[in-house]
Amino acid sequence: MLNLRHFFLMCAVFAGSLHAAPDPAKPIVAQPAATAAMQQVAAQSKAERMAELKKIGNNANALSAIMAAELALQGGDIQSALGAYIYLFDKNPRPELAERGMQLALESGNLAIADDFYKNWQAIEPVPSFAQKHMAWERQIAIGDAAAALNDLAALLQEANDEQRSRLFLYTAQLALDNPAGAKSSVSMVHKQALRYADLPEAAVADTIYSALDKRDRDAVKALQRLATPDDNINPATLITLNLLSQSAPEVLERFFDQTNTAELPAVWQSLHIETLLRAERIDEAYALVLAQLDGSPNVELYTQAGYLSFLKKEPMETALAFFDKAYTHGNRKQQSRTALFAAMGSLQSNNAEIVKTWTDKIHDGDFDFDKNLLLALIASDQKQWDVLNRQLSILESLPEQKGLFFDASNIVRLRNDYVANALPPQEAERRLTRLLTEVQQTVPLDQEALSSLYYARGLLYADTLQQPLKAVADLEQYVRLNPDSAEAYNSLGYTLLSFPERVDEAMLWIEKAHKKMPESSAIKDSLGWGYYLQGKPKKALPYLQEAFAKLPEAEIAAHLGEVLWELGRKDEARAVWWQGWKKDAAQHTLVQTLKKYGIVFPAETTETAP
Repeated sequence: MLNLRHFFLMCAVFAGSLHAAPDPAKPIVAQPAATAAMQQVAAQSKAERMAELKKIGNNANALSAIMAAELALQGGDIQSALGAYIYLFDKNPRPELAERGMQLALESGNLAIADDFYKNWQAIEPVPSFAQKHMAWERQIAIGDAAAALNDLAALLQEANDEQRSRLFLYTAQLALDNPAGAKSSVSMVHKQALRYADLPEAAVADTIYSALDKRDRDAVKALQRLATPDDNINPATLITLNLLSQSAPEVLERFFDQTNTAELPAVWQSLHIETLLRAERIDEAYALVLAQLDGSPNVELYTQAGYLSFLKKEPMETALAFFDKAYTHGNRKQQSRTALFAAMGSLQSNNAEIVKTWTDKIHDGDFDFDKNLLLALIASDQKQWDVLNRQLSILESLPEQKGLFFDASNIVRLRNDYVANALPPQEAERRLTRLLTEVQQTVPLDQEALSSLYYARGLLYADTLQQPLKAVADLEQYVRLNPDSAEAYNSLGYTLLSFPERVDEAMLWIEKAHKKMPESSAIKDSLGWGYYLQGKPKKALPYLQEAFAKLPEAEIAAHLGEVLWELGRKDEARAVWWQGWKKDAAQHTLVQTLKKYGIVFPAETTETAP
C-alpha cells in the first residue's frame, strides 16, 4: 500500500521548496527560461519606446500606425506589429523605424526580415550610428556568432551611455546562458570590462555569470559583493542571477555567504543564504541563522523556515509545530495557507494522519487547492478509505492546474493506481493494471513516470495480496530499472526478494543500499532487521526492528519484531508487540500468518489491555 511513509520517501517533499521572497506568500522560483527573463529585464518599457517613436510620427497616420503596431505587440501579436513596421519603413525610411523593425524581427526569429531592415538602414545611414552598430551586434547574438559579438563588445561599451551599457551587459550575460561554450573564451575580457564599469549592476551580473562559468569563484564572489547592497529594491537582473547561481553554481554562493555579512542586506539575500546552507547540508548553521533573525525581527516567513528546519533537524514534532503555529497566527490568508501546507508536509514524517489532516484543513487559499486535495487523498489512502480516495482523485482530476507547490499530476497517477490495486477485487485489479501497462507501453513518447507507477502498484499487488512473489519481483525489478537512484525502489525489491530463502543474501544487498541512502527510514529499517533475522542473526536484527516499530507501529513490523523477540526467548514482549499490531490491523497478511505459526489467538473482545 502507498502509505504516508512510502509517499514521503518517494516525493522527497522538502527538496528545494522553501525559497524566501520579498512576498512571503510566494516562493522564489528559479527561472526555467532564463532567455525570456533576461529579455524582459533588458527590454525598454513601452512608454520609452513610444516616446522615441513619436519623434518620427510627423503625421497623424504615421503615429496611429505606430500606436497600432505597439498595441498589437502588447497583445502578443508580434507578426502584425512587425508587418506594420515593414509598411511604415517602406513609406518613411527612417533609422528609428529600421531599429524597431529589426528589433522585432530578431525577437520573433525572422532573420531574413532583420537582414532586410539592416541593409536598408545601412543605405540611408552610411556612417553607422551607435544604434545601427548595436542592432548589428544583437544580430550576431541572434545567429549564434558569439565570438564576433564578444569581440565587438568593448568598442560598443566605450561608445554607449550608461543606459545602453546596462543593456549591452545584460545581452552579454544572456549570451553566456544561451551559448556557454562560445562565451567561455571571453571570460577574461568580460571581467575586465565589468570592472571598468563597476558602478553598473548589470556589469556585475555579467561578471558573476561569466566568472562562474569558468569556475573563477573568486571573481564571481567579488562581483556578487558589488551586487549586494542594502537597497530593498533589488535589481531584477540580480534576482535572476541569484536564482541561476543557486541551481548551476551553488558553491559560488556558498563562498560568497561565507565571506559576506548579510545581516544588513534585503530579506531575499538572507533567505538565499539559508537555502545555500541547506544545499551544502549545513543544517545546523541554517537553523542558527534563522533563529538569530527571529530574535531580531520575527515574521511569518522566518517562523515557517524555522519550522521547516526543525523538521530537518528531527527535533520533537511539538517544536516544529510551535513555529508553524506562530507563523499561522501572524499571517494573512495566503500566508496561513502556505504555512499550513508546509506544516502538513512536515507532519507526514510523524505517521500521524490526524496531525496531517488538522493542518491540511487549515489550507483555505485557492492557490494551494491541488496540494490540499492531494494530501487529503494521501490520508484517505493511508487509512484505507477507498471511497474517500476515489472522490478526492475525482476532485484532483477536475482541477484546471495539475500542479502544486509540492505535488503534480504524477502523484495522482500513483494514487489512482493505489486505489485500483486496493479497492478493486484482486483479479480485477490485476487485469486493470495490466491493461493500463499495455496502453502506456504503446505511447509515443513513452510515459516513463506512468510506467514506473504501474509496475510499482502491480508489484505490490502481487507481493501483498495475490501472494505471487515471482511476478512481484519481476515488476519491482522493472521499477528499479526506471528509478535507478531510488531508496524506496531498492527497498521494495529487496524486501520482496526476502520471500525466497535462496535469495536472502541478494535481497540484503538491495536493502543495505537503500539503508545507505535513507538511514532514518523506518520502512527500510524494518526490511533490514527482518533480513538479518532470516540470515540467522536475531540479535543484530532486534535494534533495527525496535527502532522501526517505535516510529512506525504497523502490523507488519509488529509481526517481524514479535517473531525476533520470541526467538530470543522474550515471549511476553513478543505477545505484547503482536497485540499492538493486531489492534492496528488484525487482517494484515504477515501478522495473520505469524500469529498462526505460533498459535497466538487474541479474543475479538480484547480492546484495551494485552491478554
